[in-house]
Amino acid sequence: MSICGFVTGVASSTRLSPTFPARRSFECRHAIKKYDLTVFAKCDSSVGALDWYNSQLDISQLGVCRLLRNAEAVGETLLCIFTYRNEEATRIATNAIHDNGRLLAELATLSNQSTDAVSRLTMKTQKDSRAMKVLTVVAALYLPATLMATIFSSNLVQLIRTQSGNSGPDKEHFAVAPDFWMFPTFTSVLMILTLSPVWL
Repeated sequence: MSICGFVTGVASSTRLSPTFPARRSFECRHAIKKYDLTVFAKCDSSVGALDWYNSQLDISQLGVCRLLRNAEAVGETLLCIFTYRNEEATRIATNAIHDNGRLLAELATLSNQSTDAVSRLTMKTQKDSRAMKVLTVVAALYLPATLMATIFSSNLVQLIRTQSGNSGPDKEHFAVAPDFWMFPTFTSVLMILTLSPVWL
């Protein structure tokens, strides 16, 4: 049972019966024959007051029902607004979670790609390291021989032949050229100039 119906029931139970004014008016009119006009005036004024109170009660009842209907409408409107806002907040949170998951998936993919690139770079570095080791060994094997061949083929070391006093064959021996000191000097200077950017 709604509140408006309850108020209507209470008002109907407290209000006088519709036949009461007529019955009261009949009694008052019947009293005219027995009493004077003063009694009739009093009875008529009482009936009018009761009718006025009944009409005011009806008006108040209608006003209360209208207010209750307005309150129910406002309550339903607020409920709809709160429901819409809740659904909107839920939708925004769901979209944010979805976007976050998508970004995490992309980040995981990029991390896997970065790991693969690092692995390939490591393997390539290992191959380059093996190649550098081979080149270092080859250079270490051939550099001394190349250096000695260069020195002996230059004028830094000269083959000197001396004649023997007897009829025997001439003697030959290697001798260092007088300007041999220039070779280690210039070599050291060039080596320092070459390695100085690395040291600095």
